[in-house]
Amino acid sequence: MSDKLMRLAPKRPELGTDLPGDRIERLIHFARLAPSTHNSQPWKFTADGGVVNLFADFSRWLKAADPERRELYLSLGCALETLLIAGDYEGLGVDLRYFPVPSDDAHICRAKFGAGAAKRENSAARLLLAVPKRHTSHRLFDKARRIDAHELQLFSEAADGEYAAFHLLRTEQERGDLLALLTEVESELFHDKAYRADLVRWAGSGASGTDWLKAKLAQYKVEHAASAKLVQGDADLLASSPVIAVLSTARQDRLHEVLAGQAYARAVLFAENQGLRSQPFSAFTATEHARTTMARIANLGPRHPQLVVRLGAAESESARAPRRALGEVMVKGS
Repeated sequence: MSDKLMRLAPKRPELGTDLPGDRIERLIHFARLAPSTHNSQPWKFTADGGVVNLFADFSRWLKAADPERRELYLSLGCALETLLIAGDYEGLGVDLRYFPVPSDDAHICRAKFGAGAAKRENSAARLLLAVPKRHTSHRLFDKARRIDAHELQLFSEAADGEYAAFHLLRTEQERGDLLALLTEVESELFHDKAYRADLVRWAGSGASGTDWLKAKLAQYKVEHAASAKLVQGDADLLASSPVIAVLSTARQDRLHEVLAGQAYARAVLFAENQGLRSQPFSAFTATEHARTTMARIANLGPRHPQLVVRLGAAESESARAPRRALGEVMVKGS
């Protein structure tokens, strides 16, 4: 599909119904549908004319599950990229400044949209069609659905290859080592009372909204035997995946975490447009030991692992996780 698409009308069935009539509000409407860790949706937007500011909402930070806030910033990168893709679709140029106030790590970016601003060289307008239907898969993948070399190339090119890059795990040794690491790390996490309490609290708030996470949290209340079953279940999901990719960055800082989130959002939207599903695994980078081991398995050298993603074909989930209303995440300027 060409990137030179029609301007978005207030109602287009393929993009959902009852879309905001205001162009900038439409961009934020789509941005709030971005993926986020445990569906935490840790973002706030301000809109003043053509200027959109993205802020971290630290009240939605999962402190035990994400003590370094790394996943929070990855999630914010996902929201930012979805915002920019919506701008691409509208035919808008954008002047983007990351962390415009150096002393404020809650102010992620300032995006000034307008006809006078330069359009993105890596426009991804066509990916907006996947935003309303994209969801994380918690099903075994269909091994009969092959992912060809061209699809893999396009998936990998969702990252620029320098600041953020995807590394495909191709050998049985790599996949075996990955499954062993998953068993080790998840066993440790599932036995951490603070970690379990964090997820139980979050699910209790109604934010999780997925049968998958609710089922897991019900099992968390049963101790060691259930934990082993949970770990095995995740290992089975990973083993069913025709493609496993590691997302890495050149540096480990807030900017690169945001850039990694942008690359992840692009990649999974491309996958959705190809009829493929995806699921991130954050356990592999939850601890320093896990990150070091992950870097060795994927042969990353000096690069920093941010996320493991499995890719394949599966039926849609029965229901999408709920999203916060536009009015909850956006503040309009005067």
